[in-house]
Amino acid sequence: MKKALDGILAQKEKTTNGCPEDSNPARASRAIPRTSRTYEAECIFCQKTNKYAKRQKTREVLVKCRELRADAKIRNAATKKQDSRILGIVSRDIVATEAHYHRSCSRFYTRGETSQQKGAVSADAKEDEDIYEAAVSQ
Repeated sequence: MKKALDGILAQKEKTTNGCPEDSNPARASRAIPRTSRTYEAECIFCQKTNKYAKRQKTREVLVKCRELRADAKIRNAATKKQDSRILGIVSRDIVATEAHYHRSCSRFYTRGETSQQKGAVSADAKEDEDIYEAAVSQ
């Protein structure tokens, strides 16, 4: 009788220590990943799930990135703009991570500079040069 009680007590101690005698401790200690491998269903540019199309009463649908050409285009635009938030997103393959975007947001983000914008930038740069030269000459 004493042997049976000692056996039950020893078995209880093994199970209360965290690992029963039949379980595999390596399997029990495997951690569950805390981050997802895919992005949420929100636009990577405007970070919204719902967006109304201009001059319409309907919502613009989110498009899942499926083409590598779109990935390269977004990556190039983010590199030119030095946008750290988008560069962080495209550091992973956005096709594989199923990134979503609105077509209008993508079009606006990847559109090149217009000639008016380039002229405005060069006028600002010329003004800065004039101020610098005036400060240096004094």
